[in-house]
Amino acid sequence: MELFNHEADQELEGGNEMLRNGMGLLYILIGILLFPNISYAESSNNGYEYIGSSYTIQTFPYQYKKSTKILDVYEEMQGLDESDLIVLKEESKMFSSQKYLIKTVDWILDRFYYYGDIKDGRPNGKGVLLKLYGEEYAPIYIGEFSNGYRSGHGIEYQYARELDEPEPFYQVIYEGEFKDGMRNGEGCEYYTVENAMNRILDRAFVFGLYQEDVTEYVENLTETTNMVGKANSVYVGNLNRSNYFSQYPLVYISKKMEGEWKKGKLEGKATEYEVGNYVYVEGKYKAGAPNGEIKLYYPYSNQVQYEGKAQKGEYSGKGTSYYITGQVQYKGSFKNGEYSGSGTLYEKDGTIIHKGKFKNGDVAS
Repeated sequence: MELFNHEADQELEGGNEMLRNGMGLLYILIGILLFPNISYAESSNNGYEYIGSSYTIQTFPYQYKKSTKILDVYEEMQGLDESDLIVLKEESKMFSSQKYLIKTVDWILDRFYYYGDIKDGRPNGKGVLLKLYGEEYAPIYIGEFSNGYRSGHGIEYQYARELDEPEPFYQVIYEGEFKDGMRNGEGCEYYTVENAMNRILDRAFVFGLYQEDVTEYVENLTETTNMVGKANSVYVGNLNRSNYFSQYPLVYISKKMEGEWKKGKLEGKATEYEVGNYVYVEGKYKAGAPNGEIKLYYPYSNQVQYEGKAQKGEYSGKGTSYYITGQVQYKGSFKNGEYSGSGTLYEKDGTIIHKGKFKNGDVAS
């Protein structure tokens, strides 16, 4: 989600040199990601202390107490073998509303494995849903079910294996509430290694647009990039495994978004994050987009870029935008992400450029 950025547009004018600087940083970041020869302070769990930390399913830093409590069904499963699992089939192809039945035909495609409570031939109660990747049974969901749907509290996982890595790892995708197979209620989504790197590279381009006080931004971005690069290339080492159920670690990157969900999308009070748990947007959401009172921050900075009203992900209504220095840039009315209506536009030194009417982002004639 990208909200309208007046400063980026203004500073692009005559900003070729800064853009070249941004490209230079991009190349440096790509080099770090591909060749992360970096030293890291090891923590007591043989992982790392911040982004890129590796955990087990049981020791991952979950946001909610319900998540740790729901893991008892996973712990019960340890020490069992394949014969103790139920083979399921996917009744619906829509991921947002998956429903699972007990499988009666030994058909390898779309095969799921399940351990947990069953009622009327469907998962019902606490359970663990797994998929077979090679010889590994990897959990893709641990939590509550109702009539075959994910309903109640649960945790989604992703099994990942990089081409140059001897061992795979897990990542938590989401933890929180579900209803009828979709995210519904309070929950938190996490960055994966892949989308974290994409986000960081995107932000490297943004760097070239900021001309003041970029030191903090660059330091934060570079540190985050180093850590994500390490998470992507770390050899996770010897792992505790039973005969069938792997104990590969979970790689923690950072939160991506958290708040209230409705039918799989953010709805109500929510927060989006840059990689590294830097707040990007906080406020009201509707159908997955900022809608209502919000605050938007410059990436990797505590500096507010915009505060005020938003509609369908764009500035609309009364609001204030700021330069990266903290100086007010514009205060007044917005429409569809542009200055529109009554407002005051300021220079970076606080001098008033125009006070009056605006239309489509420009001074009204």
